[in-house]
Amino acid sequence: MKAAAQVLHLFRFDLLRLRWWLAAYGVMLWLAILAALRIAPAHGELADLAPYLLVAVGMLAAVTVIQADSPVRPEAFWRGHAVHAAVLLTAKFALIVLLLIVLPVLVTGAVVSSLNVPLSDVIPMFSVAGPQLALWTMLAVLTAASTRDIKSAVLLFIGSVVVSTLLA
Repeated sequence: MKAAAQVLHLFRFDLLRLRWWLAAYGVMLWLAILAALRIAPAHGELADLAPYLLVAVGMLAAVTVIQADSPVRPEAFWRGHAVHAAVLLTAKFALIVLLLIVLPVLVTGAVVSSLNVPLSDVIPMFSVAGPQLALWTMLAVLTAASTRDIKSAVLLFIGSVVVSTLLA
């Protein structure tokens, strides 16, 4: 199988593996949008936590997909077949970027544009929010790639958040 076909195959396999995480991520995305627009049922404490829960679910999904078949391990195998680490990393990177970064930005942009928000207000919002989402997602990916289990990844990620908050 050629490298491009392997990437597509691994992408689809990881997409199926993550279907429940992606469903939870979609629910958190809609709750965060409803909370930002102050639309029922997103009121109260859940509405205040919705953006943080969105990021947390996204980070756990990224850690799960990376650690399921880690591209940094020397024994990069997939279902009994040796797979080049670059192919594995490309499939995982594409999945994470498309579903955990690009998709939320597009959905949020569609919602904001449907509300007739002026473009002069939308561009500054996305120029800050998009790179921040990408930064935190990539931090989760690096954390997942450098650890062997989900507990270590979560602890390292929380430590990174605490340190970056203290230094900011």
